[in-house]
Amino acid sequence: MYQSIHYYYEGNNHFQQQATSNKQQKRLFLLFAILCSSLFLGAQNPYLNDANEQLRHIFSQITYPNNDVLFLYERSAKMSDSSFYSNNSVDTADFKVWRQVYDEMYYAAHDTLPLSKINTLEFNASQFYGDTIPIGLMDYEYFYLKEEAFSTGDYFLFDTINNYLFDHPSPIGSPYKKSNIFLASPFKEYSKWNVYGSH
Repeated sequence: MYQSIHYYYEGNNHFQQQATSNKQQKRLFLLFAILCSSLFLGAQNPYLNDANEQLRHIFSQITYPNNDVLFLYERSAKMSDSSFYSNNSVDTADFKVWRQVYDEMYYAAHDTLPLSKINTLEFNASQFYGDTIPIGLMDYEYFYLKEEAFSTGDYFLFDTINNYLFDHPSPIGSPYKKSNIFLASPFKEYSKWNVYGSH
């Protein structure tokens, strides 16, 4: 009889631990929701940079799976349509879309030092004369997290006090999947011969 009580207690302890783990996961999802809630207010949202800094903070303690793939999708806040991040997007991108996606990829980078800021790219493009239309081109591989990476405690440990994700010491597998983004757009609206681009 003592053994059955002991196992019953372990079972309750397990359920309490599971409930605590679920509460921590819900807090993390709530944090992501709060960080991203301001994204629908417009491209010049002053909170976007803060959201990106907080997301970069959350993911700063994980071991990056492959240094040849520079980006993690969840590391930056998104305002652009998710269709641009699919392998076969049929949407048309003008310069405003290209600019937004580039900015998102910049903040999704594991290391931003090798990348140019968007203002630098725009300045460089403005140095060409009317007979030239510079074209922005992105062709990046990136990682994104499996859906179950946040819904279970099997891939990451959640520190909801300091807002960090840590690698699980014995994960059930890799939480990452890989994809590619390819996007191009002219940087000018028209040339001196009135050949129109998209701006």
